Amino acid sequence: SVIHFGADQDTLLKHDPDQGLTIDLSPEQAGKPFLTLKTSSSSMAAGSALRFIGETTSPGVGDIIGTIQAIATDYESVGGNLVNNSHNYTEIRNKIKGMMDGSEAGSMHFYVATNGQVVGSSITEALVIEGNTSTSTTSTIVNGTLKIGTEFAFPTTDGTANQVLET
Repeated sequence: SVIHFGADQDTLLKHDPDQGLTIDLSPEQAGKPFLTLKTSSSSMAAGSALRFIGETTSPGVGDIIGTIQAIATDYESVGGNLVNNSHNYTEIRNKIKGMMDGSEAGSMHFYVATNGQVVGSSITEALVIEGNTSTSTTSTIVNGTLKIGTEFAFPTTDGTANQVLET
């Protein structure tokens, strides 16, 4: 199914039973498409929200509740046919870390494409922010080099191990 919007019908809302909904802005349009969530009230205390709901009868630790992906697609001619080349450059996954009553915890996993690797493999997970199941603390895990401005990098580029940042 397709619903057209605008005087020129240049914006489409497409439904694919296997892929869900797509908002498509005509290539003739200048600019970028926006998905805007607007809150109009006298108080902005709550604001707008983008909500991912994972509904299952058997949730488990490690289940992915919601994902945000940034995918670039181009088409090239191969043997006279247009071939779709899609590459997932970045991804954010929201997961269940702990699900026992009273000790629920979540985690956010940030992935980036590196050296032609597909996002999502263990070598491209760059950052993890996770809650703790037994205390009110969080952890931030950096997989790779942590750079602070232009002055500091841990570990150093020479690969030296056991480096400590002291204040």
